[in-house]
Amino acid sequence: MAFTEIRLAGDWNTNRGPVQVYHKGRWGYICGDVSWDKNDAEVVCRQLGFDGAKSNSTTEKIKKNVPFWLQEVNCRGNEPLLSLCLHRGWGISNCPQNHLAVAECKG
Repeated sequence: MAFTEIRLAGDWNTNRGPVQVYHKGRWGYICGDVSWDKNDAEVVCRQLGFDGAKSNSTTEKIKKNVPFWLQEVNCRGNEPLLSLCLHRGWGISNCPQNHLAVAECKG
């Protein structure tokens, strides 16, 4: 299933924050596991209308019991949409609650 709605969430700057995707009528997070890298952040930032990514990281700021919709996201970096990147599957996650994928976008 493809998704088109993504956002940078939280009380951060408008160009930096935990990445969320909309699925099954609910916003959820992407796991910031070892596969989350700058290529993934590049795709997210470009999809959101930025010039690309400054950096990628993870954060421990999270509310309890929020869904992780995606884990092991693997983008080459040139995809126009995050939905075209490989991932483990919707809702298939054993991500610790403190590993949110974060993107910091240019501009």
